[in-house]
Amino acid sequence: DGYEELQDARKGVKFVKLPPVLQLHLKRFEYDFMRDMMVKINDRFEFQTEIDLSRFVDKSDGSDTYLLHSVLVHIGDVHGGHYYVFIRPECHKKNSSGTWLKFDDEMVSRVKEDQAVEDNFGSGGEKKIAVSGDDYNANNGFTGNQTPPYQTRMRAIQARRFSNAYMLQYIRKDQCAEILSEVKPMDIPAELVQRIKKERDEEELRKLERAQQHLYMHVSVAFEDDLKQHTDRDLVSWDKITKIRVKRSMTLRELKEMIARTRKCNPECLRVWKFAPRQNDTIRPEGLLVNGEDDAPISEADTEGVMYPNYQLARYQEDAMKLYAEEVSENGIRSRFESLRQRLIPGDHPEFTVSEILKPIPGEILLFFKLYTPLPVPKLEYVTHTLLDGRSKIGELVAPLKHLAKIDANESITLYEEVRPDMTEKLDLTKAFVDSDMGEGGDIIVFQRSIVPPPATVSGVIPAIAATSPSASPPTEPMNGTKSDDEDMELE
Repeated sequence: DGYEELQDARKGVKFVKLPPVLQLHLKRFEYDFMRDMMVKINDRFEFQTEIDLSRFVDKSDGSDTYLLHSVLVHIGDVHGGHYYVFIRPECHKKNSSGTWLKFDDEMVSRVKEDQAVEDNFGSGGEKKIAVSGDDYNANNGFTGNQTPPYQTRMRAIQARRFSNAYMLQYIRKDQCAEILSEVKPMDIPAELVQRIKKERDEEELRKLERAQQHLYMHVSVAFEDDLKQHTDRDLVSWDKITKIRVKRSMTLRELKEMIARTRKCNPECLRVWKFAPRQNDTIRPEGLLVNGEDDAPISEADTEGVMYPNYQLARYQEDAMKLYAEEVSENGIRSRFESLRQRLIPGDHPEFTVSEILKPIPGEILLFFKLYTPLPVPKLEYVTHTLLDGRSKIGELVAPLKHLAKIDANESITLYEEVRPDMTEKLDLTKAFVDSDMGEGGDIIVFQRSIVPPPATVSGVIPAIAATSPSASPPTEPMNGTKSDDEDMELE
């Protein structure tokens, strides 16, 4: 600056202008290089309810005075804790300058100024308390069953070792009345008003839904297409089936009409089966929904809670009732009608409704069929399903299954029951279904071409085909391929 020698100088920072609302962060957390970790600084830091910052403002006019409005407190350490705040909402009013409110979650209480200010300075520098043991208690009338005031004071001091001010908010004194004035509707931005209204409407809707929750239930309805698209174990991936919210008072007839509108089919041709979990961790059909009674509320079959240890928890989680809507063709209905007529006493010709025709006859069971093709790429695909007499022989299925799978009549096939996703058992074709633990229905039968082992080589070693030998359970691997378009087997 034009001087050859060193000059005395003062270096510093001055603010040109301070804001109307001043927030001070006390930086209670820092990194400790000695301990290689973050730590909380609980040291004492005193602050006033009114501060004059004129000396920090360049060319101040002396109006840079601020009033303490709120104190944000943190209790705990760097690993966890809790925040609450003390607010002086009317600090600009002289007669209310000492009114402080404590906001601790949903609890709001009135406190004294020293609780909001002095008690949150931090630890260190507390005044010593003169205590003379039992003499103190005796001289002040304490019997021993009460907590002496000096102990209460000491506990407060110990608490301040971890509870202290974290942030301070000051408001400019000459603008305090304006800043804390009552908010008028015109002062609120229109976007904020719309947002608040939307949030309130959504909350009211949620309250209404909670209040009416017991009036509704969820159902997941699977169709034939879902079974065909499922190329893995079991019958369907229920997590891919959309849940539908319906009234618990809805009847089976109303459910069929709702499904028919979506599928564009005749509701009278629908047969709705209810799935239920089994003890072997599978979910299979257990029978017609509400026994096929069209006028019965579907909620009568909502017994999922029985399968859970905690019924209320199951209902709260809104487990959907799992259903399979079977669309029966007109040919299928006609075939079942003829079958019913043949079972009647000669001369008895009662009238049947379509709903009655579609109901399973006592002793009939519902079975699902899959084709497993091990070579060249393992494939597992859904073929069809049918109702048949549970007393019939398993071997009676061989010819119809060959026809559906387009397998030559001279070839042999092997049948397995998919007991659970990781287990199959070979079926004895000479037994009846009821004698093979399939009398309840809803089971899955997997069939494949029987593999004949090739002759032994010169060394006497047979190629490794254990995975596809007829004595082994077929590995039900996922596959991608064309699906069968055949209708249900006519085995009635």
